[in-house]
Amino acid sequence: MPPMNNRLMRMQRRRPDALRILTANQTSGLTWTKPASNGARITKYRVYETGLLIGETVGDDTQWPNDPTAGLSYQISAINAVGEGPKSKPVKAT
Repeated sequence: MPPMNNRLMRMQRRRPDALRILTANQTSGLTWTKPASNGARITKYRVYETGLLIGETVGDDTQWPNDPTAGLSYQISAINAVGEGPKSKPVKAT
């Protein structure tokens, strides 16, 4: 069994906060703020629609350009060297 990396063991998982739906010029998308740093660089985010994984961002991009569907809820989770953090609070598209 390989030795555990103490630095990774000390890192905490943090969820993205302030997830919100943006609408501008008849186009929609999801955007969110990065969670507070826990010492590990975010490598990607996962996007969930009504609890189901629908995609991932490239790198630490904090936008999902695809149109959200009115009435459905969306959540985001951050991925780093520690793993996947908890999902954000759900936000319903209007």
